[in-house]
Amino acid sequence: MLSSEQQWWRTRQRVRQRVRTVVDRRRDEDKLQSTLVGFLNAVLRDRLVFAIPNGSRRLPGGRAANAVPGLMPGFPDLGVALLHGRVLWLEAKTDDGRLSEQQLRVHKLLRDLGHAVEVVRSVEDTRAALHRHKVPTREALNAVYS
Repeated sequence: MLSSEQQWWRTRQRVRQRVRTVVDRRRDEDKLQSTLVGFLNAVLRDRLVFAIPNGSRRLPGGRAANAVPGLMPGFPDLGVALLHGRVLWLEAKTDDGRLSEQQLRVHKLLRDLGHAVEVVRSVEDTRAALHRHKVPTREALNAVYS
């Protein structure tokens, strides 16, 4: 039988491990997002790539530490504004990352409004999404003219 102090320490260790896991996953998604922005800027012409800063740490009570009016939880991480009023929304996820309920709702709403929304886990996924949505890339043009 564990004493109450031992139980407290054990619980504290479990909580710290969960927090560490979440922080590590967020760092991995940040790295992926940065890689994708670099890739998109390298292969796209006539576009505007932008990030939505909606991921934030939470204060006690669940309020976002960087709460700013207009930020919406669940909104995709990246937007790619294209010619002719088109926008491609990209949600960057690690291999084991899952969409939250908020993300599922927002993605569905965007699709219902006629927007293209893709969940990407790598540069290859992003390249495939661009191809699916018929977004011309410098890579594709180079392949045609080589």
